[in-house]
Amino acid sequence: MAELDKLLKQLQSAEGKQDIERLDKIREQIINEHGEAAAATEARYRLGLSKLLRHKDRQTAEQLFLDAARGDDALFSPMARISYALLLHAQKKDQKALFELRKVVGSRKPSPQSAIALSFIVTILRDIEAKSDEIGRAQTQQIEHLRTLLAECQETDARAPLLLQLGMALWDSGDRAAAKRTLHQVLDLGEAAAPAVLAEVKAALSGL
Repeated sequence: MAELDKLLKQLQSAEGKQDIERLDKIREQIINEHGEAAAATEARYRLGLSKLLRHKDRQTAEQLFLDAARGDDALFSPMARISYALLLHAQKKDQKALFELRKVVGSRKPSPQSAIALSFIVTILRDIEAKSDEIGRAQTQQIEHLRTLLAECQETDARAPLLLQLGMALWDSGDRAAAKRTLHQVLDLGEAAAPAVLAEVKAALSGL
């Protein structure tokens, strides 16, 4: 059995070389030999993405996401649960998908992951033609989460994508004026915002 620190160094080296096959093998080894370690949660999540996107192996990816979701990593466990929920949604298991997404929302204070989960909840509720008041509650909660995150966020580069998400959520909820004001706040950040975010905001405003 290889020591975990050694495997993590090998993982870092493979990442630097963009050796995807090697990354998969090391992550599998971390899972098999150090399955209870915190690093195994990230390994499961990232390997799940590889299985899904590169190998089109939905079944294996689903199990990896579910296993990672059962961990307690603040970032990768909720992201894995969201990915698991989206696979359920793709199979028309919409109530199960909503259940998993609501776990992300209710498991901790507002986070970028809870805001993402709420955006998908709104999407699924619309797909299944849920009652308008149920959709409205989810939208309101999504906006509240994003506003909480913005109030706590001091880094300019981190605020820009949150403002973009908030602007689009406000537009989606019907508050057009607030949406435009929020999106213009991203433009006001100028070069402090990532070019990709600025481009997305400009594209959004041109279509609003």
